[in-house]
Amino acid sequence: QPVQRRSRSAVQLEAVVLHTGAGFTRAIGLTRGVSAAAEAGGRGAGLWNASELPPGYALVEATFSNQMKAWSLLRIKDDSFDIGAGWLDTRAPNGENPLQLPLFRSLLRRLHINLTHSQQDPAPDGRPFRRMSTFADIKKFSAPGEAESIHCADVVGEPQHSGLTPWEVWRRLKPYEAGAFPTCLTLSEDLGFGFYAGLSDWPHFDAYRVNAPHADDWAGYERFGGLAWGAPLESVGAMTRVLREVSRPRPVAAWSQGAHYNWRSAMGGRRRLDPMPGELTMQAWQAVANGAQSLYWYSLESYSVLRSPDLLKPIMEIGRQVRVLGELLETGDATWHARRDGFDLNVVAAPEAAVLFAMDLGYRADPDSKTFQWTGPRALDAEFILPGWLRGEGAEVVQLRPGSLEEAQFQVTAEGVRLRGEVDSVSIYILFKKNE
Repeated sequence: QPVQRRSRSAVQLEAVVLHTGAGFTRAIGLTRGVSAAAEAGGRGAGLWNASELPPGYALVEATFSNQMKAWSLLRIKDDSFDIGAGWLDTRAPNGENPLQLPLFRSLLRRLHINLTHSQQDPAPDGRPFRRMSTFADIKKFSAPGEAESIHCADVVGEPQHSGLTPWEVWRRLKPYEAGAFPTCLTLSEDLGFGFYAGLSDWPHFDAYRVNAPHADDWAGYERFGGLAWGAPLESVGAMTRVLREVSRPRPVAAWSQGAHYNWRSAMGGRRRLDPMPGELTMQAWQAVANGAQSLYWYSLESYSVLRSPDLLKPIMEIGRQVRVLGELLETGDATWHARRDGFDLNVVAAPEAAVLFAMDLGYRADPDSKTFQWTGPRALDAEFILPGWLRGEGAEVVQLRPGSLEEAQFQVTAEGVRLRGEVDSVSIYILFKKNE
């Protein structure tokens, strides 16, 4: 006889509660219009005492309108949009540790950098850096006062370059499941994104687009006919989208090209070794607009900064804008991307607001200087598609500039909002509902 299927009835998801350690319970607000289907006579479950949860884990309890409940034990991390800069305590040519110099630490603060690749906090001024390193003594670094300042445990490095299989990566990361801090991987080749997906808590990638080592075939890009000295800057966004989707629900991050003493190869006859300010800016925002939830400059050692002082202003401006957007980038999700009229359009939607990005792809490859250049501001007239909870009347939109917030010209549409104005390389907008 045929097996009878249990009937499904649509029910509403009424409440979600997050239990973390020490009996702490947090109710999570639900997005409007969320619904779920529950099967009558489905599975049962037991409730774990929240005070006994292992560090780095949470228990999610969902309650439905038919009084059913569901639970899941999840690995969690404290989302914090960190801005890093590699190995900041790298010794200068004279043997001095630049982080011992108040002037250099002050510069890093002005650049909004709060993360360095170091086992111990290298700054003695009472303003600690968050850290990324191996943290092999898992018990020690999971203790209160230590774990909170750890961005992630960088145990494996770049597994593609060392030829590690996914099983070998999993085996090396397995002991850290008992830790109170997340693990990370640096994926330096987009072909490996899916190969290592799901193994670490905090995957990130590097793809520097001008005069730098690269895993992808720059000559294979159709745009500009293939260049020896660079690749289309928007390819950073494409790689971010791929890594984000194969890594869900884990957050992702990106190494972004900054000033670095070791960009010295002069690829294709390019005389400028570091990126131009516009090249640096576009690469960074392509990553953030497509879902990167932390950004690591590669790399801002003291003598690297001195080589290209014209990069300090864009790095500072990007850092300032990221700090303004911090909570929206931390709680938001990259929900929409489109390429229209020579612009990359992106939405990062949070529960109560959204960040909208318009990035001008109308730059050209200058054959003489061998740099990417923009001709100036371009007119924007584009619709941004929003998730359901942010649609409708009552919206307000402001433009975030490096030093100010300004009114934006916008019109509410059935599916989102239409923006009009001028874009000078990258424009950033904040949309929120006035009645909330």
